[in-house]
Amino acid sequence: MLVHLANQLLSHGPGRVSSCIRFEAKHYVAKRKRFYNFKNLPLSVFDTFMIDMTRSLFHGNGTSVEINSAPSYKTSTIDGDIIMLKKINWMGHTFYIGNFIIIGDADNKPIFGMINLITLSNYIIYFHIKRVICCYDNLSMSYEIISIEHTQELLELGNLPEKYPLISFSHDGKQFIIIPSSRFVTPI
Repeated sequence: MLVHLANQLLSHGPGRVSSCIRFEAKHYVAKRKRFYNFKNLPLSVFDTFMIDMTRSLFHGNGTSVEINSAPSYKTSTIDGDIIMLKKINWMGHTFYIGNFIIIGDADNKPIFGMINLITLSNYIIYFHIKRVICCYDNLSMSYEIISIEHTQELLELGNLPEKYPLISFSHDGKQFIIIPSSRFVTPI
């Protein structure tokens, strides 16, 4: 019986945003390697994952991928160097200029922001954010973008409540934002 399905859709949102199929791709790391040590297979698989993770975090010359992922402009100030980036990889998520993120909530409704610029200063990642005004669309179970403000805010990535980019799509000339959980949606 699928009686519980309606409650799960209400609490977790549409299945396409909470699917775990994409995470199954991580098994490819272990499957592509041929193992010759069958005495301690979990240790061999663990070593394979650790070596692959280390390779993905650093370049061949030892510099980290997060800091040098895509510098587009570098300037020096009194406080130190400021590096402007086109994208940044952080905690398994890639943030691009133009991505939408949740920057807070008010009355149990999300406050969205659009990344206008990404800067790195003293090893701290900053987003220059433009606030986005949205309204919830029940038909698509997403937030329709009404307008984007012109003023910018400077937010530190570590201080954001939700530290992942959001999925957005366009339909009939309108742009929508999908959040992975419908925790902000009030039941009808």
